[in-house]
Amino acid sequence: MTTEPTISTTEAVEEKLRFSIDSRLLQELGERLVARHSVALSELIKNAYDADATKVTIEFRNVTSPRGTIILCDNGNGMTLDDFRQKWVRIATPDATENPISPKYGRVRTGAKGIGRFASLSLSTDLTVQSTARRIDGQYEQLQAFFQWSNLTSGADLSGFEIPIRHSLLSGDHQTGVTLILADLRQTWSEEDFGSIQQDLLGLVSPAPPPDPSQETQETIKETVEVPISDTDPGFSIVLDVPEFPKYSGALIQNFYHGAWGVINGKVDDSGLPSYSIDVPITKEKIGPFSPSNVHFGHLADAGIEIRYFVYRTEFFKGLDFGIAQARRLGRAEGGVRIYLDGFRVFPYGDQGDDWLGLDSDRARNLTGTPAEFTQEARGLRRPMLHMPGNYQLFGYVTLSRNSNPFIIPNVSRERLVENVAYEELKKFVRLGIDWATIQYSRYIAKQESAAIKKTSPSEQLTQSIDKAIQLLDESDFPIDSQSRGEMKSALNIAKQALRSQQARQISELSMLRILASAGTMVMVLDHTLRAMVGGLGQIRSDLSTFSSKIAEPNRQTFQNLVARLEDWKDTVQEQASQVGLLIGSDSRDMRRRILLSPMVEALKSGFANYCEQYDIELSNNVPSTIRTSPMFSSEVHAILINLVTNSIKAVRDQKVRKIEVSAHRDENELRLWVKDSGIGLSEALREEVFEPFYTTSTPDPVLGVGTGLGLKIVKDLVNSYGGEVFFIDSSTPWSTTIEIRIAGK
Repeated sequence: MTTEPTISTTEAVEEKLRFSIDSRLLQELGERLVARHSVALSELIKNAYDADATKVTIEFRNVTSPRGTIILCDNGNGMTLDDFRQKWVRIATPDATENPISPKYGRVRTGAKGIGRFASLSLSTDLTVQSTARRIDGQYEQLQAFFQWSNLTSGADLSGFEIPIRHSLLSGDHQTGVTLILADLRQTWSEEDFGSIQQDLLGLVSPAPPPDPSQETQETIKETVEVPISDTDPGFSIVLDVPEFPKYSGALIQNFYHGAWGVINGKVDDSGLPSYSIDVPITKEKIGPFSPSNVHFGHLADAGIEIRYFVYRTEFFKGLDFGIAQARRLGRAEGGVRIYLDGFRVFPYGDQGDDWLGLDSDRARNLTGTPAEFTQEARGLRRPMLHMPGNYQLFGYVTLSRNSNPFIIPNVSRERLVENVAYEELKKFVRLGIDWATIQYSRYIAKQESAAIKKTSPSEQLTQSIDKAIQLLDESDFPIDSQSRGEMKSALNIAKQALRSQQARQISELSMLRILASAGTMVMVLDHTLRAMVGGLGQIRSDLSTFSSKIAEPNRQTFQNLVARLEDWKDTVQEQASQVGLLIGSDSRDMRRRILLSPMVEALKSGFANYCEQYDIELSNNVPSTIRTSPMFSSEVHAILINLVTNSIKAVRDQKVRKIEVSAHRDENELRLWVKDSGIGLSEALREEVFEPFYTTSTPDPVLGVGTGLGLKIVKDLVNSYGGEVFFIDSSTPWSTTIEIRIAGK
């Protein structure tokens, strides 16, 4: 059955509708567009920066209790009543877009969408705005407005939201600025919150002085600003006032940078060509400028970097208040390369755990190949990228301007940038600078090691000669300016100190050698005793076996078991005696030879066979049968192997997975040896310390005894004596520790 359509009996009425905005919109803007407290505060601080403030103070009152208060006070230009109507009350005003340059200092304004002020919604339920501004006619105007955000109820029209306001004209001169009072905080604040806030706000404003406006920016200023702009921007500082946690109060300053090995400076010019240089404070050397060939950025211009490259070694922290352990902790908490767009930070680049440059990832995967752009720069260096820094070794920033980089676009959440072609070019620009600096640090290390090898043994006579030279320099009347005279004396004093330091190290090492020599004498006696014991145990075992048939059951089986145990002990003693023989036997030190490495590992494996069987340890010999060492004493090769393998044995003994692997590779000019284990592992912070004499991390072993802390020192000295290197590298599953040895030569 078909239903007939209903026909209207009234005439159609036409009318026009307008959009209306639900009050819930402001809550969405305030709560959704900021991810954490520090981001909300930074949005409010940016308003002060855009208003040419030189200082903003943030006061926290009773914030550890419910309904606390935060007060932000700046000394910027303030707002007149007209400004307030057109810019604060009107949502998404285009003012920052139409007037991108601040009137007093010519700053590139950071606000672009006109919604940053609603970040206060995420922090408090009430907001009071107090402002003092100078009008065009020269009079000062004061206003106070109150926002009760709790009145923004869902379903109500935004146009009905009322803002009580008072304003008046003032006589005389007054300090301009804006004070924001955020009352009835939505959450209480803990000490941990302030630790996080301080770290975030510490890096909010770029520590670099504001760059001079580009020609394009200067022309924009002339066209859009009527008020004369000052010649220089005095900068912008943030001060915290936290009575409940006084240690977080005060100006946010960073004083940790003096321990850096070098300061990397980089620039992409307005045509997209990069260049880099490095200042090395410890040597007072400037490296560069360097421009990588065939590198051009088509979507990046007028970008800069300043990155401090830290190496946590004692020599770089002399005279500072930071110890190595504390320095590392600071590095892990605050290190990283941050991005600043128009002077303000873009989160979370450079935060702990953010690896936007891929440094930690490449280190974990042991990707240490030299970039093609630096092939010539790395010539003469062996695997320079092994020194690649982690994020915790870098303190730095990237500076960008949106005027020069229209393709660098922040996400709507105010965190991260849109990952387009310009962003990828930015990453490459920064990473190339760090990679180039890594090569220069490797060259610095190579020079230091070469200089150490060439140094002659210090003597008191030479020290006295230096003292005499200093005395003659003081007493001479040669026409030398005071600065040059001071530098010459400084150089002589440094030389004298270096001699004394080296002499002290040699005395310490000589003492260690005397101890080892005494231990060696006892080992030779022990070797003789062990060999005699092996023969005696074998004879006793043979004699006891002849009585086996004369013992009646059931005691015969018990007797035979005891004889078998005696045989095992004899074999163990014989195996250990063979290891001693490899170290001190006459053949082990007669002459240097190119030794087949695999049989040496196999002999060591055999010597610990019973021990490994007892503890279910898998010791693998994966050394190719054809690999030979450079000319070396066999005792030296065995000493290297036995120290590394016994360290691994002690490391895996109490682990669920007990595996050790010895492997090697040789090319035409270099031997590389690896010892890997699945043991307890070694933290990256200890990778250098464990090579110091008498430093040990091992636990006592029933067979191998208590570690003396000399094993790795001996390995390093033996390897260094052949111009080689020994170091720990990152491991991959199932290995937890990997040590690598490299010795050049055929």
